[in-house]
Amino acid sequence: MTTKHKNIISRWERRRKDAASDEAGAVLILALVFLVAVSGMVLALAGSTSNNLLNSVHFTATRTVDNAASNAIEVAVQTIRYTPTLETGGIAQTLNASPPTYCWGSSPPSSFANTDVWCSTVWTPSSANSRVVTLSACPTFVTTDAATCALHPLLQEVVTFHDYDGLRFVGNSGPCGPTCGQGMTVNSLVWSPLVPTVTAVNPSSGSITGQTAMTITGSGFVPNATTVNFVDTNPTDNVIIPATNVTVTSATTLTATSPAITTTGTAYYVAVTTPGGTSAHSTASNFSYAPVKPTVTSVSPNTGQVQHGTSVTITGTGFVTGTNGTPPVVTFTPQGGGGSFAATAVSVVGSTSITAISPTNAPAGTYIVTVTTTNGSSASGPVFTNS
Repeated sequence: MTTKHKNIISRWERRRKDAASDEAGAVLILALVFLVAVSGMVLALAGSTSNNLLNSVHFTATRTVDNAASNAIEVAVQTIRYTPTLETGGIAQTLNASPPTYCWGSSPPSSFANTDVWCSTVWTPSSANSRVVTLSACPTFVTTDAATCALHPLLQEVVTFHDYDGLRFVGNSGPCGPTCGQGMTVNSLVWSPLVPTVTAVNPSSGSITGQTAMTITGSGFVPNATTVNFVDTNPTDNVIIPATNVTVTSATTLTATSPAITTTGTAYYVAVTTPGGTSAHSTASNFSYAPVKPTVTSVSPNTGQVQHGTSVTITGTGFVTGTNGTPPVVTFTPQGGGGSFAATAVSVVGSTSITAISPTNAPAGTYIVTVTTTNGSSASGPVFTNS
């Protein structure tokens, strides 16, 4: 074999060895790439399995809490439907309570399945013959405070019971009669509602004749779905009067006009209601009515017949009822002096109007008509002539 041939064979052997080395390196690189890819897939699958297991645990825990809240609300509804805790020892429990109080039992809390439920009841006997109950449910591991729960309930239900019977309830409270629970409507059932709050009322006082323009500041106000009520701070009075001209300018501000009042109580608080619930009572939501001495501006008709009572309408200002709805005293006093005579069937129509029947024992003559409320007596005004 010539030297030339040896050189060719030598070069060929080197190329073969180099190719084999390159092939081995390529295989090693591919193996490494495959190992990395498989490791990534394994880690991804492990993470996915871990997340799914964790999500399952969270789902089960959440479902358990939700079921507990639903069951607790149902217990509260059925309890207050047939055996409401309306009054004990003269103290109204669920009547206009803000924050709400217990729904059943003899003391707070009303707890079922580690969930506290708080209730507040509003009677509306003069209109719908019903009671409206707001129920707020919160897990005990979140809060056991009524005010906090009412502001941030996990589950809130508003139910109207169509069973008010004036013959079986004393002072809009008292024991529940045979009509309890005869009908009900679930107005709303909302999970984690945005309950409105009231943080300021400006101005915070006005005349009993109403018409005070005010700005209410807070949170959770909803345009075209917000109402404002003035609630007597004495729950046993059970007086709730709607404000007028309610306009929501933003989620935190609204304007309204205070209503006139016809009751002796002058301490109220402003309650804002949206689909998310009703704001709780706080000192920031208070509104006071200044006591106003009554005035009489006219009597119609202003003539009548002796010994025949005449139905009259008395117009003026500052007309309010007294304790337990006691009407004002309307007297007819002879213009020339002498003893006065009391009118009968006195009824306050509004803060500016009273109806009554002129005294049948007053002799012929001209009389000054006077109205007396808990805030004082009207000065000399219009006269009524008995002929």
